[in-house]
Amino acid sequence: MATFVLFFVLTYSAMHALVYHHIRRLWTGHALVASLIIGFMAVMILAPIGVRILETRGFPTLAQGLAYVGYVWMGLVFLSFCGFAVVSVADLVLRLVCYLGPFRVPPLAGKATTLVVLIAAALTSSYGALEAWNIRVERIRLETPKLPADVPRLTIAQISDVHLGLLVRSARLSRILDQVRAAAPDILVSTGDLVDGQLDDVEALAEQLQDIQPRFGKYAITGNHEFYAGLEKALGFTRRAGFTVLRDDAAPNDGPIRVIGIDYRERGAGDGEDALLASVARDRFVLLLKHVPVVRREILGRFDLQLSGHTHRGQIFPFCYVTRMFFPMQAGFYSLDHGSHLYTSRGSGTWGPPMRVGSPPEVTIIELVRADYDDPAKPVRSSESRLTIPLNKP
Repeated sequence: MATFVLFFVLTYSAMHALVYHHIRRLWTGHALVASLIIGFMAVMILAPIGVRILETRGFPTLAQGLAYVGYVWMGLVFLSFCGFAVVSVADLVLRLVCYLGPFRVPPLAGKATTLVVLIAAALTSSYGALEAWNIRVERIRLETPKLPADVPRLTIAQISDVHLGLLVRSARLSRILDQVRAAAPDILVSTGDLVDGQLDDVEALAEQLQDIQPRFGKYAITGNHEFYAGLEKALGFTRRAGFTVLRDDAAPNDGPIRVIGIDYRERGAGDGEDALLASVARDRFVLLLKHVPVVRREILGRFDLQLSGHTHRGQIFPFCYVTRMFFPMQAGFYSLDHGSHLYTSRGSGTWGPPMRVGSPPEVTIIELVRADYDDPAKPVRSSESRLTIPLNKP
């Protein structure tokens, strides 16, 4: 944890340094303004750490206030950093061109450019804050011969990475659950990071989740933030919300499908997956819940569909290019070998900055249809589970 904190502080400080390098042009010669800006930036760099300290010391109101300011600022700084990085690289290229050829081009960086970048970052941040409230519904439809004869259709709703805590509260959760209710799912699953922070004063949120009672149950797995929030508290909240928590375990065999949940492990390590999947009969559709969208080749063919989250698809463009380096299957539907499939959710909430740019939040609705079911929408027979109607492709 100490290594992560050090890495975060150094990286976040470097981002602020580049932003300050450009915006200092706006107050040249005003030492007091420069000192105030530097002081404010120093406080904002340490704000995420301060939020956690205030939470653990029992000051939730102060923590929430600092979180709003600090995380909104984080989003604004990230977008400004990206803009100024482009300007810096373009300036470097122009200097190189001028050095190698008989060209004289004025520097791109200047007061006007700085103002353009800051205004663009502010407008994008405002858009991102609105986008974070616009919960999308992503639908996929799988045709399978592995549903019982008395259950020709089965609807599964997936929520993921809700991050209930200081910033994601009742209003945002209501919008998420409205989309779940509209789908009238037979099963509801949460694929990790349902909670965040210290979980003080969140019982009302558990009651909101209790209101959803699908006929074949609610299942949840852990994500990394369940461990950050305090595992026992997080598990207690999740169970009070009505979920059966699957930690390297399978749901009871009396359901229409097999549901298996994998406990969170760093970078999706597959400890115990082989034995767990080998113990589950394949006579019914096997749904694998795993927070991190990583699939080991050894388990392909032992499950029909894996539901994951974790990546947020970067949450704020262009961070998606960073998350893709670590998790190539970072969002959407993927057909794998041996009849297995993966769907990675962009997530239903937000972490850090309460905004999303280029990666809207989602509730995923998976419709399983028995292959021999006389369905006028897509009456195609298949010997294996496969995607038949992809809707709202991410």
